[in-house]
Amino acid sequence: MKRNSIYCMFIVFSVLLFSTLPLYAQLADSPWPMFMHDARHTGQSEYAGPSWPALSWSYKTGYDIESSPAIGSDGRVYVGSLDNRLYAVGSGGSLAWTYLTGDYVESSPALGSDGRVYVGSADN
Repeated sequence: MKRNSIYCMFIVFSVLLFSTLPLYAQLADSPWPMFMHDARHTGQSEYAGPSWPALSWSYKTGYDIESSPAIGSDGRVYVGSLDNRLYAVGSGGSLAWTYLTGDYVESSPALGSDGRVYVGSADN
């Protein structure tokens, strides 16, 4: 009887302990880590934009872009394209790397605090 009681207390304690742990990846500490800026999708940044907008650089992908970009703490811009690729473009406009997926990328990337880039593509 005591053994069952101790076992039940262990299960209850385990459930309570693990239910308080975070279940989601943490966003990167960067200017714009995901679509609409943050997990609440406020679309607001704490950074002031330029007083007069001017194009600093551009990068041509293999096809159209329908996803929103994410900006890393190092200034890299991450964006998906309908050419089946995820692009990482440096702050000066030069290509850092690409990742070829099995199909087009319409979803917006999200940057994790561990340096991972999360993105979905139409290849499931």
